[in-house]
Amino acid sequence: MNDTQRTTGSIDSSKEEKVKLAAQSLAFNMKSPMFRKLFPEWVAAHEVRQQQAAQPAAPPAAPQEAAAAAATQSHAELAADSSQAGQTLAMVSKT
Repeated sequence: MNDTQRTTGSIDSSKEEKVKLAAQSLAFNMKSPMFRKLFPEWVAAHEVRQQQAAQPAAPPAAPQEAAAAAATQSHAELAADSSQAGQTLAMVSKT
């Protein structure tokens, strides 16, 4: 089904088209009681996807802010380590 080899009766389509058709197929199959009975794991996965699609996406700035905070903390830790190393070097130089 996801193969790109040409065979008798095959239809050429892009990967995007295949993904779109697969999603439409699952939505159609969800209406079938027999499908729902035979494939409860697909029903559960479909319901999770539906709930995720209904929820608003998290703002993209949040991961960037977390990364910036982590970088600032790492930078502060490096500065503290450098300062401590400088103090140790100064103490060794005095002796």
